[in-house]
Amino acid sequence: MGETIVADLLIACGSADPNLAPLARAAERAGRSVLAIVHGASEEPGFSWDLETGRLRVDGREVEARAAFLRYDVFTPSAEARGLDRNAAWYAAAMGWAMAGGMKLLNRDMRQGANQKPYMLKLARDFGLATAPTLISNVEADLRAFAEGAVAKPVAGGGYVRPLDAALPDAGWKDGRSPMPAIVQERLAYPEYRIYLADGRFHLFEIHSPLLDYRTAAPSSLVYRGETLPWPGVAEGLTRLADTVGIDFCACDFKTRSGEPVPLFLELNSGPMFAAYDLAAEGRLADALVSALTG
Repeated sequence: MGETIVADLLIACGSADPNLAPLARAAERAGRSVLAIVHGASEEPGFSWDLETGRLRVDGREVEARAAFLRYDVFTPSAEARGLDRNAAWYAAAMGWAMAGGMKLLNRDMRQGANQKPYMLKLARDFGLATAPTLISNVEADLRAFAEGAVAKPVAGGGYVRPLDAALPDAGWKDGRSPMPAIVQERLAYPEYRIYLADGRFHLFEIHSPLLDYRTAAPSSLVYRGETLPWPGVAEGLTRLADTVGIDFCACDFKTRSGEPVPLFLELNSGPMFAAYDLAAEGRLADALVSALTG
């Protein structure tokens, strides 16, 4: 038997994931050892986890870790030659080993509702967070009767926000119904805010863009505003929201209604990208993640 490699932090993700590098740099700043299990379109590690012994071998070396950060690969095409989801297989294998080993994980106790956008909108309202008027429907007449100038977004997944009047013509109507419901809301304005929860602290970012959905291109401005949320009740509402669904790492998005001092809650993302935000925060966000995992 060769020497066992014991890492403070194991990072398992796709090789094209831009969040890998800032997290590894933050671990290095904190003096933590890192082991990376990365896979991609042209590279796969050797992964063998023996449930009888509990041992994991990666590329022929036995490894252990005290904490793990795992991300589903959204950058590599998921279907392999037989049509199976290779990214889901890698995530399930790594997550299964990490959870079975009892190591520190972010969102280990996350409950199902955390990834359900309509439910999270309702919870946010219940906990005192302002939200835009919202309709979730696939009924053409109801959608067309919604407020003029509204926007539409997918109920599930990370699809882009579109003007409702642009989305209606290609909704695939049949007998006045589309194949799936959509979230339709009042159109809000910039600034947009993204609030990360990491290591028990909030990290506030302010975003400006000329586009309806700034994710379709680089935002014109992305500024880190620190760990204080300046609006009454928002920190308390987000804390209750996260606690209710078992979240200790997430990003929550807010946007502005003209003339109102408090921004409106849009959604919670339990597995958000963070590389660009960490750059704006000069490494503070990745430092918080490493602290949460390795303490």
